[in-house]
Amino acid sequence: MRNIFDQYSQPENRVTHALMTALNEDRHILGSFLHELVKVKPPTTLPKLSVLEQQYPGEEDPSEEDTERRGIPDGWIYDEHGWCVFIETKVLSKLRLSQIEDHRRIAERRGFRDITAVAIVSCVPPSVPANLRLLEWREVYKWLRRHNDSAWANRAADYLEILEEKMIDNKQFNKAEQINITALLLRHVNNYEELFHAKEISVVKKIAFDVLVTMNETLADSLIINLLTNAIKHNTVKGFINIELTAKHLLISNSGKVLHVNPVIYFERFKKESTLHESMGLGLSIVKKICETYGFEISYTYSDQLHSIRVNF
Repeated sequence: MRNIFDQYSQPENRVTHALMTALNEDRHILGSFLHELVKVKPPTTLPKLSVLEQQYPGEEDPSEEDTERRGIPDGWIYDEHGWCVFIETKVLSKLRLSQIEDHRRIAERRGFRDITAVAIVSCVPPSVPANLRLLEWREVYKWLRRHNDSAWANRAADYLEILEEKMIDNKQFNKAEQINITALLLRHVNNYEELFHAKEISVVKKIAFDVLVTMNETLADSLIINLLTNAIKHNTVKGFINIELTAKHLLISNSGKVLHVNPVIYFERFKKESTLHESMGLGLSIVKKICETYGFEISYTYSDQLHSIRVNF
């Protein structure tokens, strides 16, 4: 069955469609996106904002080919009084700052005076101008997962995982380099402190210095984010997470309820144990796919209310 977000062919357009649809359909999510990620406050109420994708305000919806040819911004959020946020997204291609300036000039010509430029990328470029709000897709994904009380946020986050898995299968993340897994892991653990605190989870770290692994940086991020997210989502209040990293393996263990099914199914897409929003299926299927890509071994064990996922490099 075709996904509702699959109407475009390019990855950039697909993820933009998923995000902008969620923002348009759920105005609470729109407000959170502007406040938490973009760091702006609109001058009007959320219901009065317009949300567009792949077209200019006031114009009819162009074809995907016309959008690519004309260089139209991927998304717009705006009001009728000269305030706007325009969004440029990149997944596989690099961000061109000249493209952002072109979008800004076009916005000015169309009468917008209060303009915020946003770029969503896979990896941060070495230099970013002060007048550009730069986000990474991993930030957007984590933000969507935090809002799991929203059906549209869940749909968008699920789609990002599905698309990423398709791109891994198609070998579109082909650039591999030496990644300092130690630094990457510590950065993400630090970023999750708020979520640890909210659930009163204690974290024990046993992390070796400067562990290097050769893989794609975006996939390394995805591997760690999905493992940490899984350990938090399926933990208990006042539970714990143990994180161990050596030159040969990454082991993440967490407290949690007893499983009543074969844990192998959690590495398959869409498998769920409960009817709640929170499912292990999608995230761990991505982890498994990444491990298969680089020849890593992944295993799951459960003993004495301790769930453990181990990745051998």
